[in-house]
Amino acid sequence: MPAGVWRFFRLVCYAALVLALIGLACLILPFAFSYCRESGGGAMACDAPIYRQLFEFGFAIVMFGAFTGVPAGLAAGGVGFLLRDVWAWFTD
Repeated sequence: MPAGVWRFFRLVCYAALVLALIGLACLILPFAFSYCRESGGGAMACDAPIYRQLFEFGFAIVMFGAFTGVPAGLAAGGVGFLLRDVWAWFTD
């Protein structure tokens, strides 16, 4: 394959990895800082609407990745490219 195709694929994989990490952070942070709490029966209560929106954004990203597999697969490719690039950076 031409080098330009690999560069584009690497860019897409890195973007998917960043999106997956942002989604996980948005899913975890409202609960980690106690802005949101579970109110029983799977419902949650948040101190402000922005924290609920952050959680819903993260939940949407994670569920899209879990059900379609496309973002998760590209993020896994991003991890592979990242490990390869870090290895090449330290061995050169």
